[in-house]
Order: sequence, then C-alpha cells, then structure tokens
Amino acid sequence: MWYYSKLFSVNREEIFNDPNFWISSGLLLWSCSGFLDVYRCIICTTMIKSFLTSFKVILM
Repeated sequence: MWYYSKLFSVNREEIFNDPNFWISSGLLLWSCSGFLDVYRCIICTTMIKSFLTSFKVILM
C-alpha cells in the first residue's frame, strides 16, 4: 500500500527525491524479472524435452 500511495500521490517532486521509493522500485523490477526468468526456463525445458523426444523418434 505504501508503494501504491507514493506512486499515485499528487506531489511528484517528493517521489523523485525519495531514495526509499527508488530502492523499492528496483527490488520490484528485479523480483518480477527473476520470476519471469524462472517461468521461462520451466517452459523452455518442457518444450525442449518434448522436441528432443520427437526428434529421437524421427531419427530412429
């Protein structure tokens, strides 16, 4: 709630000068990208396994 209230506050100069806001923004960005990276790895490994098994059947 703190982040949401800071983000949509009327005084934008307060946001630009607040280091806690920027640290929170950076942590939020990095955590989202980390979750997306893990999700991408899980999806890619399942796709690669299915591709390799079908490729193995074609070569045999």
